[in-house]
Amino acid sequence: IYYEGRGVEQNFVTAAAYYKKAVDRDYPDATLALADMYEQGLGVRRDSKIAKRYYKKAAILYEKEAQADVGIAQYTLATLYASGVGVDYSPPKASFWFNRAVQSFHDEAVQGSSLACSMLALMYEYGDGVEQNVELAQEWWEMAQEYKQTDTEKEEEQQNATAHDETENLPEIHTENDNQYGQPTKNNLN
Repeated sequence: IYYEGRGVEQNFVTAAAYYKKAVDRDYPDATLALADMYEQGLGVRRDSKIAKRYYKKAAILYEKEAQADVGIAQYTLATLYASGVGVDYSPPKASFWFNRAVQSFHDEAVQGSSLACSMLALMYEYGDGVEQNVELAQEWWEMAQEYKQTDTEKEEEQQNATAHDETENLPEIHTENDNQYGQPTKNNLN
């Protein structure tokens, strides 16, 4: 939030402090973000050695999640191997993890994940770990949009059902002047 300034004033120093807390809890995204901040000197003193240490830690954390078939972790680990950030540059390992990510995203997409469809669309659009295919990317973008719309409709239905359940469970209030159906009697309409 503070890094991007979403809903708050952008503040790299505060962002770095929060990322450090998350790094202590082994969150890979925070670890990678903090590494980038040290590399660029955003909110912290620029320090390539510290950045490298955090990049390596992020790679280890992503590999752990990637082994558990977390598609986004597989994708991120592949990009690290493809760029040599935090790990030794290795096109074969990058290819391996890109392929695993494609499979994981495909499995998730079939289950209705708009995020997985979006990730596949990006991969095909830019040729990240797959042969670039703009037509296939467009198909995945369209599917992501359909799933997103379905997700929104499901959320609205759930919210409406919850609201209905909440009002349905309210106790009935009857007065001595109501008939057996809880309606005021003719005598009490005045």
